[in-house]
Amino acid sequence: MSEQFALIHAANALRDEIYQQMESLATSECTLARSYVRFGKLLLEFKQSESWRAIGYESLNQFVTELVTKWGRKRTQIYAYLSVVELLLPTIPADKLEAMGISKALELKYALEKQRKALPTATIPEDVIAAALKHDTTGKELRAMIGAAFNQTDDREAGTWYDCNGFYMTPEERKEYAAAVKMTIIQLGLKKEMAEHMQRKAVYMAWMQEYFATHAAEVYGVDQPENQPAQLIGAH
Repeated sequence: MSEQFALIHAANALRDEIYQQMESLATSECTLARSYVRFGKLLLEFKQSESWRAIGYESLNQFVTELVTKWGRKRTQIYAYLSVVELLLPTIPADKLEAMGISKALELKYALEKQRKALPTATIPEDVIAAALKHDTTGKELRAMIGAAFNQTDDREAGTWYDCNGFYMTPEERKEYAAAVKMTIIQLGLKKEMAEHMQRKAVYMAWMQEYFATHAAEVYGVDQPENQPAQLIGAH
């Protein structure tokens, strides 16, 4: 067996495991909070070994897009599972991550990422991990403990998550969309280290504000366009 054939065989086997785990996640929503770790570990191995490259994907993101299409799981969720395992698993055992669930694990990940910008060797204190493992510890209480432990304030954006429902695009439309996003990011001067969802919001807000400023008067009249309700497709 040649080395290249062995790499392809191993990559295909790993992909099959990811498929099986993804299908399990998709059909068992009630246990999702406790079953994401194995999926995250498999996807992390797929990423680190560059198995995606061995079996013909242009990037890891292309493979993630396939998972999104096949199982309807949001891209942000898939990357959340991956990022939690990638950052926390070296110091927090898998059984503890599974026990605390994805929501609390994400709180720990966010705090640790922020802390390591100032102190690269920072770890999550044991008492904070213990609190995250308690079923009656709320997310708000956990954030308060993290803030006290790391002397952090929660500077995440206010508001509730808004899901911009997707739609189909032709390959040409995708290229046009990607080019517009890239141009807007450059024009706004957004930094690469800025979170993806915050970049996306900044881009969309810039597009909305520009379009509204350009066309509101001709639609609503010059007197009171700012008082008109936003009739967004799919908005509730």
